[in-house]
Amino acid sequence: MVKNKFANKIARLHALRAQLATLGPFLRGSVVRLGPRQTAMLSLNKNGKTRLVYLGESRVAQATRYSENYKRLLAIIEETTLLLMDLLKKRVPHAKICAPPVRSGKTFPPRHKITAIKTVFRVQ
Repeated sequence: MVKNKFANKIARLHALRAQLATLGPFLRGSVVRLGPRQTAMLSLNKNGKTRLVYLGESRVAQATRYSENYKRLLAIIEETTLLLMDLLKKRVPHAKICAPPVRSGKTFPPRHKITAIKTVFRVQ
């Protein structure tokens, strides 16, 4: 039961890494609309100062997508941190945590058997 619990957490870590690989560009900040004309701007607070970048309507969707990707990145980091903290606490070895996931489904013959098959069917 304990091994299965670790296996589920390790599998979740691999799933989070896979999500990270497909995340795409990210950007910290929010798309806001300011003024009487509701002008689209990207807002970012850096070192206590708010920075605004004019987006226009053509770049609102792109900036929104980047901002959403950043929020998803933070969620992935947070969940990964909690999983790794628990695995460290349980003293799970690093090699088990970082080992590639075991894939189910089709299995392929070992490499030496493939070479033997190629040898048998070689046309001369």
